[in-house]
Amino acid sequence: MQQMGGQPKIDPAKEAEKRAQIQEMRKEVLMKVLDHDARERLSRIKLVKPEKAEQLENMLITMAQKGSFNEPVSEIYLVQLLEKISENQGESKIKFVRKRRDSDDW
Repeated sequence: MQQMGGQPKIDPAKEAEKRAQIQEMRKEVLMKVLDHDARERLSRIKLVKPEKAEQLENMLITMAQKGSFNEPVSEIYLVQLLEKISENQGESKIKFVRKRRDSDDW
């Protein structure tokens, strides 16, 4: 079956199953790559900043696929990677600019 424009119709059940498989594969890779403390830290980060946790997971999975790890990633190394991500994003800051008053206005 095809919709208008020649695009195949996507089955929501198959799509959900595919997403679940991808999530399971990500979880397995992270279980192999991270030590216990690092997994705990990542789960806490995920609760507070899910977008940063996802970036961190993507970075770890990419590094694991390249064979960058000879031993499990420690919590300390995980924090270093998180700091790199934060530096690259340039945390948004609010700057207050106040009008200056001349002494003559009083």
